[in-house]
Amino acid sequence: MSKKTSSRNAPRHTLYHGVCTEARAPMVQALAQKATGGFSVVLVANPRRALELAAEVETYATWADAANSAEILHFPENPPPDIDSQRRADRNCERLATLSALLQPTAGAPRILLATPEALLGDCPEKSAFVRQRLELNVGEEHPFSQLVETLTHTLNYDSEALCEQPGQIATRGGLIDIYPYDATCPYRVDFFGDEIESIRTFDPTSQRTESSVDSIQIAGAADTEAVESFEGALLDYLPEASLQWILEDAAYLVREHPYRFEEKAPAPPLGCRTFHQAIEYRSHADTFAGICELDTDASLFRGAKRIEIKTEPVNHYRFHTGQTRIGYDHFESEQSARFKFEAQLAEWAKEGLEIAFATTSQAEANRIEELLADNPAAERLKPHFFEGTISGG
Repeated sequence: MSKKTSSRNAPRHTLYHGVCTEARAPMVQALAQKATGGFSVVLVANPRRALELAAEVETYATWADAANSAEILHFPENPPPDIDSQRRADRNCERLATLSALLQPTAGAPRILLATPEALLGDCPEKSAFVRQRLELNVGEEHPFSQLVETLTHTLNYDSEALCEQPGQIATRGGLIDIYPYDATCPYRVDFFGDEIESIRTFDPTSQRTESSVDSIQIAGAADTEAVESFEGALLDYLPEASLQWILEDAAYLVREHPYRFEEKAPAPPLGCRTFHQAIEYRSHADTFAGICELDTDASLFRGAKRIEIKTEPVNHYRFHTGQTRIGYDHFESEQSARFKFEAQLAEWAKEGLEIAFATTSQAEANRIEELLADNPAAERLKPHFFEGTISGG
């Protein structure tokens, strides 16, 4: 991993302030749609928030363009030494799946990678070694059966079991090899005729029944094999060489929570990068930077940046609660009163020209909302939009 030549163009920084937590997922999705090169890296402060934001961004991306939805990738942090074995295995499989996805060319849709600073700059398998530890199997190819099993178990570090039920396992019987790649969402059954691969099919690990056929599969080796070296910041080599967009959620909070990763004058390790500033120096300065926050605090990464205010407000501010004088009265009547007030607020927003939309989990829920609105004279003429999905707030 050697330092690349930086361009003379200064990076472009824009700070969007006034963006409440509930509005950040659609904001990220909108920024990613306009990103030069179609690739965005979103940095958030903690792992749980990364998971939550990834799920919400995927929801909004599907709503925006279901046919050409953005690809959402989540790269978790390296598992700590004291984590239990099953959680460690799940974490490593998710990391390998994301690394494998980054090796594949995009289909034209935007790609969004979400990670914490520790996940971005922590230990990661070195790219060239990771590529060498991958095996591609195609229908019609010839592979000596016993030699392939030897490669899978000893070189790629797969466990041979009676049944293949979890990632990292293989099972053999007759001319079949069942394998659950570390970086796959389902296992595969490879059927041989002699030394020739006759078919490759997915199968259900619970029932062991085969499902759909595929022409080829990619099999990643375990990340902890001796042939794959890991070092800090190796994930940067998996990112596209062309310019990309960095999106930092609450940059001031990121710097405060991850001071080790945001030191401005830190010694560089022999291999890789350990700080965000070293990562930017390593990459081309053609990258752009967007900060998203609610309050425009002193974010050192965005000093002198262009500032744009986005006026957002969570719907929770308009959640009407039962008044103290109503406590003890009929629960249904008090809840209905609070609902009528909120529906009246929706009607006021509609008069101001705002479009009203509801995120529902089913058509039945959407039908119920329409019935409730029709019961309120103030809201009966509302024609809201309905989207299927789950978000944390309005």
